[in-house]
Amino acid sequence: MGALVGARHPNEYSDFLIKPVCKIYRELIEQEWPNIQRIMASLAQKNVTQVTIVRKLASYERQNQTKKALWELENICRTLYILDFIDDVTLRQTVQKALVAWQHINLFGTFEFSPSTSKVDIEALVIRYADPTYWHKAIQDEAELNLD
Repeated sequence: MGALVGARHPNEYSDFLIKPVCKIYRELIEQEWPNIQRIMASLAQKNVTQVTIVRKLASYERQNQTKKALWELENICRTLYILDFIDDVTLRQTVQKALVAWQHINLFGTFEFSPSTSKVDIEALVIRYADPTYWHKAIQDEAELNLD
């Protein structure tokens, strides 16, 4: 998780259990607000893609003020999300469910999407799944797994 930011200096949060590590640069956000609004409007109207915006901002010199202001906004959004995550049980449960849904997916493997040379024998599958012996064994196997 990233660091939390606050509207005031971190020393002013001494009595809080969860404290920000730095103060947001509000003046920069206010100064760059017209540029930020223009970017957001372009994205909302689909005049430009996110990739194009990121590419343009990345191509500018390191000290680009609009890019810095967007980073500040991102810090604020991340802080609000983290605080919501800490405070909201339902949000935590929803995130956990989403992470369980992806736990068996290998995003770093090799994937082959070319047409398969072998064909699925549907008739063999129908015969297999119509056989009560198959289902009896499947139920026994699952019961054994649940006992472990």
